[in-house]
Order: sequence, then structure tokens, then C-alpha cells
Amino acid sequence: MARRWLIAAVLLLTLGGCGDEPETEPATVPVPATGTASPAGPTTVAGRTTVAASAGTTARTADRARGGGTAGFVTVVQRDLPGLAVDRRDDEIATLGRQACAALAEGRPAGAVVAEVRAIGADRATGRTLVGLAIDTVCPEQDRRAREF
Repeated sequence: MARRWLIAAVLLLTLGGCGDEPETEPATVPVPATGTASPAGPTTVAGRTTVAASAGTTARTADRARGGGTAGFVTVVQRDLPGLAVDRRDDEIATLGRQACAALAEGRPAGAVVAEVRAIGADRATGRTLVGLAIDTVCPEQDRRAREF
């Protein structure tokens, strides 16, 4: 009797995948817009009115126009560096941006600023990216130093 159950179970498992059901399509996930084109005319974002940028605007300038500060930094880090942001609270990420900007304002060398940011476990490239994102969102007045990173 046990042998019959074993044979029946094997047949059910083997033939269970056969059928006329169509294969399911993979879910499509919308990709966030990262283009540089902006709508024509002034736009109101977070209570500020901005003028639309030309099609040649860089992604950094577009991010700055959408909103900045530490909240903007947190949003951009979560979007662009999800592996880094996954186990960190928003206030921890915001602190990274503030620390990078404070170090830049003090005039510390680029290598020292990156090393400070890397203390969270980021590699050199990610550290440079974090400092660049901080300049773009938290301390745009340090834009003159962006090319160092």
C-alpha cells in the first residue's frame, strides 16, 4: 500500500506542472524618472518657486531644485545608495550629510572628509558619492569643492 502512495505522489509531483495555464508575466516596476528635462515655467516645490531648468541641466542641479537640506539628502541616499541606507535610520543618514558639510566648511582636505564618511563602512567610491550628495543637498554653498570628489 505504501508503494502505491509513493507512486501516486511521484506522479502528482511530476505532472503537477503540466497544464494549459499561460505562464505568468513578471511584474513591471516603474523606473523613477531621472531625466534632466523639466516642465516649462515656474514650479512650486516645498513652498519654494523654482524656474524650470534647460534640458542640459545635470542630475545634481535637478536634485537641488527638487528640494534640499538633510531631508533631501536622506531621500537621495535612500534612492541612489539603497544598500547603504537599508539598516540606517533617517537621522543617522542626515547626520552623515551634516558631518560632511561641517568638515567641508572647516576646510578639511577631501581625503579627510571622505575618510570620515567612510567610517560607517562605505568604500571609497561610496564615500565620495555621499560627500557629493551632501554638497548637492545639505550644503550647496560648498559646490566649489565638488570637483575634489
